[in-house]
Amino acid sequence: MRKRNTVAWIMIVGPWVLLVVVLAVFAITGFIVSKSMPSVVGEALTAAPSMRDTIGRVINVILGFLGVVAVLGIPVGTAVGVYLLSTKRDQIPPSPQA
Repeated sequence: MRKRNTVAWIMIVGPWVLLVVVLAVFAITGFIVSKSMPSVVGEALTAAPSMRDTIGRVINVILGFLGVVAVLGIPVGTAVGVYLLSTKRDQIPPSPQA
């Protein structure tokens, strides 16, 4: 029963923690990429993107996907976690054995 409660709380709190971490890392990478760019105003916009820009964009895409997973996981994780906390082990029908 204790393991079940632990899983339930992880399902409830996990997506929120993931969302906070993703937002923090997104802000940090955005700051690093913006500070690493040259501050020259007249630089041509057609210049090839630097390696830092490319890495920053890839990281932002990955963080975007993780953010979507976190946002979609909030209602799902909350529902499953509350279900696991509110039902007793005896109330759940046993799964059929193969």
